[in-house]
Amino acid sequence: MGAGKVVKMATPAEEIKSLLDRLSYKQLEALRIIVESMIWPQEQLTPEEAEIVDEGFAEIERGEGMSWEEVKNELGL
Repeated sequence: MGAGKVVKMATPAEEIKSLLDRLSYKQLEALRIIVESMIWPQEQLTPEEAEIVDEGFAEIERGEGMSWEEVKNELGL
């Protein structure tokens, strides 16, 4: 590059738009779901919900979790 030549750098938004143009329709649909989940406001758990989640993690740590087969059977799948 010659001295004094200005090179315009792409902004992050421009780079992303360029990448989006290269994705298939199915890839765009999957990405849309991911991006939408990123911009949704995060809901705070109630104290009761947080306690239920903590109890679930404690059960898993104690080895009391369910296998995938048990989950499917319980749901009738």
